[in-house]
Amino acid sequence: MIRKALLLLLTILLAASVSRAASSRIESPSGKIRITVFPFNDTSRKDTDTRLSSVVQAELATRDFIETIPPEVVRRVILEVEPSFAWTERNRSGTVTGVLWRIEPKLVEKVSQRVRADFAVYGDISRFDGKWVINAYSAEVKGGAVKAFTLSGEGEEEIPGKLAQLATDIAVSLREETIVTEAEGEVRKFAGGMYSLSVIIGKMEALVPFYRESLPLKALLLDLYLRDEALYRKKIAPLASTIIEQYDPAREADTRYLLSLSLDPFDVLARVHEGAGEWEKAMAVREKALQVFPFAEERHRRGIGLDAYALARLYEKMGRRERAEEHYRKALSFLSEKEPERESARESLRKLGRQAP
Repeated sequence: MIRKALLLLLTILLAASVSRAASSRIESPSGKIRITVFPFNDTSRKDTDTRLSSVVQAELATRDFIETIPPEVVRRVILEVEPSFAWTERNRSGTVTGVLWRIEPKLVEKVSQRVRADFAVYGDISRFDGKWVINAYSAEVKGGAVKAFTLSGEGEEEIPGKLAQLATDIAVSLREETIVTEAEGEVRKFAGGMYSLSVIIGKMEALVPFYRESLPLKALLLDLYLRDEALYRKKIAPLASTIIEQYDPAREADTRYLLSLSLDPFDVLARVHEGAGEWEKAMAVREKALQVFPFAEERHRRGIGLDAYALARLYEKMGRRERAEEHYRKALSFLSEKEPERESARESLRKLGRQAP
């Protein structure tokens, strides 16, 4: 009971964090994503390097959906937030001052909030034995989510190209998030009666192929399919299966998104298999859910028990007594006392001449 209560509490907290993150986003009047790019800390030279940040900033600025905060604004606000520190940087003319050399995450947060940025990019570079390693971060200012990137190489000439690719990766990630936000707006229009179900599904189906890595987009589409299961039954199982294959419990944002929709793709796919009498496939899906998506444990345990019971009856009719006994016992181990199938499984074991637990 305690474990179930903890899981329920976690589910509520994760789902709530989605709405908080969505409502906390501060957008610019232009509708673009505002990004603050900070000078990178050079841990070897103990100063900050604006040459690195300028490469990232220049690449991000080429995207029509991104607005970068000018470096001079960032510099001014840093001095406002931490007036006792002097600005330190390494540029073409050499190192300026020597007081502040490290940009810390707390400073990043304060400055980004002050300039009303949605995201911040910052990082460190370390050099040793002719090699270098860059640890860069893209942080959501209000939501708190942080994505980490690691680059490495030999020779200074490699750095600009890899930083430009880093900026591209960040931009693609943010673009996906922008598209999801736009898709959510379209779904709200559907909920408000502006679109029919077929129209909104058409819009979503057109988006998904362009952002194949986006689990939230697929989840939105699956949620729409489930509004008319009879009409979209041939599309539900393949999409649910794709979401399950893509789902990584380590990606907390995807888990939060599924919970925010009250969507369990494992249950969706299992029910399709159960409707087709594919009990073993359904059990396999539900058993996987217990391992990686433990937010509906009672539902999946009951489903496994009922699937095992149905399969046991099938084996019994086929005269395969050992397989029938195996699955009756499995049903008993998953079904609660309140389920009538549990007592039926006990009775069937007695008829088979086996002692029921």
